[in-house]
Amino acid sequence: MTHAPLTRPPVPRSTTNAFRAREITVMLAIAAITIWIGVVAFVLMRQPVPGGDFMEFYVFGALARAGQWSLQYDWTAFHDLQVSLVPASAPYFYAPAYPPLVPLLYWPLSALPFPAAFIAWAVGSSVIYIALIDSVGRLTTTLPRAHAVLGALLFPGFIAVIVLGQTTIWPLVGFVAAFHAMRAGKPFLAGLCFAIVAIKPHFGIALALVLLLTGSSRVVAGAAAGVAVLAAGTLAICGRAAIDVYIATTRLALTNPGALEPLDARHTHAVHAVLATALPSSLVTPVWLALTAGVAVVTAMVWRRSASWPMRFTALLLATLLSSPHVLVYDSLLLAPAMVWLIDQAGTSGQRWVGAMAALLAIAFVLPVARLSFLPLTIPLMAGLLAVCFVQALPDASPAGGGRP
Repeated sequence: MTHAPLTRPPVPRSTTNAFRAREITVMLAIAAITIWIGVVAFVLMRQPVPGGDFMEFYVFGALARAGQWSLQYDWTAFHDLQVSLVPASAPYFYAPAYPPLVPLLYWPLSALPFPAAFIAWAVGSSVIYIALIDSVGRLTTTLPRAHAVLGALLFPGFIAVIVLGQTTIWPLVGFVAAFHAMRAGKPFLAGLCFAIVAIKPHFGIALALVLLLTGSSRVVAGAAAGVAVLAAGTLAICGRAAIDVYIATTRLALTNPGALEPLDARHTHAVHAVLATALPSSLVTPVWLALTAGVAVVTAMVWRRSASWPMRFTALLLATLLSSPHVLVYDSLLLAPAMVWLIDQAGTSGQRWVGAMAALLAIAFVLPVARLSFLPLTIPLMAGLLAVCFVQALPDASPAGGGRP
């Protein structure tokens, strides 16, 4: 009597994929827990001042409570107040150049002792960040939602934001909220969301150019309405004197952008800063303007040709950092949604090298040695990924929604 050979029954492909997804989820969760234990234990708890730059925004809150809106532009008086609130911060000097109304955002935190205020800010901004990435991860095709969220917790730009106590979360809220509004076919609402980016105006350069080049009149109208509301609120709350000093400070920053850059140039990732080290001073601004215009044109072409809102916003976020005259490590947080979309697109198209480029870009932002002579590796990587968006947009015949946004 013969017997059939003993063989293991085949496992359905869907089952194996599920196991792999679970395994990756577990590994990402372990990595996230391990990394953040290390960040808290060996970085945050050993900082001379918890959160580093957060003390600037803590002072903002105190200014708002006192109604001293103009004091943020008197950098000597600002430092004196900073030291009175956080004595250990005496070695740290800041040159605030935010719009006058921004301190109002930090008013509630100023009622807390500084360490408690930083913890509240770190936890609150983390919750907002996770919610934003989760809202993006729900829409991916090949990248599981859990992988998007866990991967975002490992994103170096997010770690830098928390460690340095920075606030790039605000423009990120504006961009992601506008993305969802555009997908829902509500361009005016998207414009209102884009107005949030005015908290850090230098991140609005590419956005303004792209909206104008694509004839996105309803989005522009929404953004104009949002900015008008902010301007009216600024005049009513802060007064004309604060606006005048802000304009003078902005002019100073534009004529001497190096005053806002870190002492260690290896942490700067702005095209303008790179040009300042390589060209005569008379050529820096004209060349930067030409490059910014070129980036905006390419991004506008992606918006006109691509039917994918994730592709459009990936190009816009890359253009935002390529065009901004002031880009530091923590500003790479703006690219977190783009990383989710790029990795998802790599899985859909099979172009895994695109996902590898995105991962390399995330790492390059936090490695000062990732440079090609005077050029940070981040800049050619961002330009390369923008070119990928442009090439992938070519086959698409019409924009999403069948017309201009």
